[in-house]
Order: sequence, then C-alpha cells, then structure tokens
Amino acid sequence: MKYIISLLICLSLFSCRHIETLPLTVKAGLPTTLSESSGIEVSNRNSIWSMNDSGRKPKLYQFDSSGLLLRTLTVGNAINIDWEDLAQDNEANFYIGDFGNNKNERKDLKIYKIPNPDTITGNAVIASEISFSYPDQRDFPPASSLRN
Repeated sequence: MKYIISLLICLSLFSCRHIETLPLTVKAGLPTTLSESSGIEVSNRNSIWSMNDSGRKPKLYQFDSSGLLLRTLTVGNAINIDWEDLAQDNEANFYIGDFGNNKNERKDLKIYKIPNPDTITGNAVIASEISFSYPDQRDFPPASSLRN
C-alpha cells in the first residue's frame, strides 16, 4: 500500500511539474458586465451563460467563445442575494444556486429553475423556486465547529 501511495504522489508531482511548462494562451475574456462571474454553463457549442455573484441584478448573461455579449436575460421573480453556481440537467433546464452563506446566517437558501435560456423568447423569464435548509442547522449562525 505504501508503494502505491508513494507512486501516486510521484506521479502527481511529475504531472504538476509538467503542467507548469505549458504556455497559457488567453483566447477570450468575459464580457465586462460580468464583474464577478460566479457560475458558468455551456448550453450549446457557442452559447455560454454566466451570472454575477451576490447583490447584483438577477440576470443571466449569454456570450460566445470570443467573449462577445449576445444577450441578457432577467430572472423576473428572483433576487440575487448570493448567487453561487449555475448548472443544467439532462433536459437542459438551468439551475441558479442562491445559497451563498459564508456566515451561516441565511434561512432563505434556494435554487431557481428556468427552462433552457436558449429557448426563451424575450429578455425575461419567471423561475420556479426550490427552497431548502440544512436539517441539522438550528442556530443562525451555529457554533464554528457545527457550520456547513
């Protein structure tokens, strides 16, 4: 077992060293409206969606692989308290995670669900809401040792 662990550590170190020698080429930047991109999702070959982190407008921004802003979609019934991530399921529904909770004080954690934004006509959408909580959290905030 020690041999296997040692071998894995050596391979990891070699891999990291090898990666350091590769040049990094910037192909594109994010649109300037994404001042603090907090999640990103690709909906098709040249359609990328992202949103800003906490306290910003409840909007998704579509851009292409060159960084050109293509569209802005407002999530009409949402508030961006602390948006943290963006994901999609096998049916291409998008999920916006409004669950940023650094201080463990929030009682209103939720995920907004919208249809694939590429299929939405217009510049606004109404999301369904999935509210959740941590069943073991009873204090807001709990003691440091009990935080999620």
